[in-house]
Amino acid sequence: MGNVDLDQLAFDAAPTGLAIVDIHGRVIRVNGRLTRMLRTQQSDLVGRSFQDLLHPEDRERAELRLSERPVQTMHDLGRVRFVRPNEASVWAGVAITRVSDDHSGAAAVIHVPDLTDLVRAEERLGLVTAGLHDGVVVFDPVGGIVSANPAAVYLLGPMVGHTWGQGTRDVDIALLDDGGRPIPPDGRAEVSARLTGESAEGAGAVVDAEGETRWLEIAAHPLERSQHERWVVASYKDVSEHRRVEAALRARVEADRSKSEFLSRMSHELRTPLNAVLGFAQLLEMSALDDRQRESVKQILSAGRHLLDLVDDLLDLDRIERDTLDFDVEPVRLSGVLREASELVQALATTRGITLDVRLGGAARAYVVADRRRLRQVLLNLFSNAIKYNRPAGAVTVACRQRDDTVVVRVHDTGAGLTTEEISRIFTPFERLQADERGIEGMGVGLALSKRLMEGMGGVIGVESDPSGSTFWIMLRAAPRTLEVDEPVPAVDAERVLYIEDNDASRYLMRELLERVAGVEVITATGGGEGLALARAERPHAILLDLHLPDMRGEDVLTQLQADTSTSGAPVIIVSADAVPERISAATAAGAAAYLTKPVDAGELFAALESVLDCDSV
Repeated sequence: MGNVDLDQLAFDAAPTGLAIVDIHGRVIRVNGRLTRMLRTQQSDLVGRSFQDLLHPEDRERAELRLSERPVQTMHDLGRVRFVRPNEASVWAGVAITRVSDDHSGAAAVIHVPDLTDLVRAEERLGLVTAGLHDGVVVFDPVGGIVSANPAAVYLLGPMVGHTWGQGTRDVDIALLDDGGRPIPPDGRAEVSARLTGESAEGAGAVVDAEGETRWLEIAAHPLERSQHERWVVASYKDVSEHRRVEAALRARVEADRSKSEFLSRMSHELRTPLNAVLGFAQLLEMSALDDRQRESVKQILSAGRHLLDLVDDLLDLDRIERDTLDFDVEPVRLSGVLREASELVQALATTRGITLDVRLGGAARAYVVADRRRLRQVLLNLFSNAIKYNRPAGAVTVACRQRDDTVVVRVHDTGAGLTTEEISRIFTPFERLQADERGIEGMGVGLALSKRLMEGMGGVIGVESDPSGSTFWIMLRAAPRTLEVDEPVPAVDAERVLYIEDNDASRYLMRELLERVAGVEVITATGGGEGLALARAERPHAILLDLHLPDMRGEDVLTQLQADTSTSGAPVIIVSADAVPERISAATAAGAAAYLTKPVDAGELFAALESVLDCDSV
């Protein structure tokens, strides 16, 4: 501007207010647009300090400092308030362009766009966003914060409120990534939307003054105000709780996976030696023994089966929690299951001097809707607990009652009873109430498992107690009477059976069971390759196959046996310590005729061979 004697018409026609000031910031000239904005006369403005036209609270922030500004460079001081003669305020922007001094003393041109309408619109937007839970921030074309709702100030910190409306360039909201590192500007959704004109999404964390970390999801959208101005509105959603829940769920899934893997390994490692213990004990039981020896064998079998029951209870509890335990629900005659359960615990009751009294009453011919094996498992647990937790020479009374469409079984003991607090924890896994003090064996999973088994059969279990004893009860739906036929387990009369197993004790046991008891010729192989070769050469009538072999997977052996026409006619029975339901289902789906879990019960083994070989009973 070499000549400040500008054409007044062009000066007044400028779209924004204009003021020319000297090096000291005094007004030399203003255009009509600015006088109308400030509602005053040009004569009232000329000669005054430009700073004096501003609201007192904005003067310090909008200092002109002309001597420090390079020539021909525009500096944006942001938005400020001007004071009108009636002391009302008007919002405007202030941008300074430093010019060379000339004889008129002009030092700078100040551009003053009227922002009153914009501020009012922002105030209306603020009223809309004030009640939102998500933070909302509006950024101007240089990245300064134009407005922010209370939620944004809460989530992003007081700095957002302090810079609101001051036109500060590129406000640095301290966002952190997953590793706790600051997110650079080029990685921020707000900056991307401003630079590209495209909506952007992002995420980040903020840490408040108390050190709490909040995780935010960010959505930024550009607002085109003109060809050269791009504003951005960004929303900030607090997803901290959601992330915490997701993390907890991931940890739970991982813990469940680790637990299931551990239980599977534990089951396999325990079942393999138990197979030998119980198997050889069954062989001894079939031998000619004197009374003392027979009692010793009986104790071995009892202890081994107790350990096996503990393993099965843990696996069943895990399967129920993962919803993978299958129930075979059908009409079951209650008296038969009660008889079986009472016979199984009678020895324990006799040893402890406990009288066991089962009273069927009106439910003598009752049928219930249940899984027979699972119902017996529940009754066994209730009976054995009533015996173990009883007083010396006490009594256990089992009473049954049918009413309309329900059947209730009540198991009462004469023990010390339970407190209200103990009753609240009685069905919690691994709770061993009074067990340590009384020297009672177990892991505290029996009642928790019984509760879940009852629920799986559509029944209910509960407990009542007082100082005279405790009563555990179960309730099941009654079923129409039907006919039950208990068929004896036949022996096997087969000619040749191939057993593929790498464990020496298991191979020896199987040979003893099948050759000495059932009269079957047994050939054995210690690995998958050897087993396949023997199967092709010997053409056995049936094949017993372990899944864990040293040279190949048992599943692969099964596949090759079925694919070879020379061996595909021999039914394959899996004999494995792996009792995981998914493994059993996969094996039967792949063509296994049956799946026996170790320790192998002799009766179940003979029955399985009988079914696949279609032999006559002997």
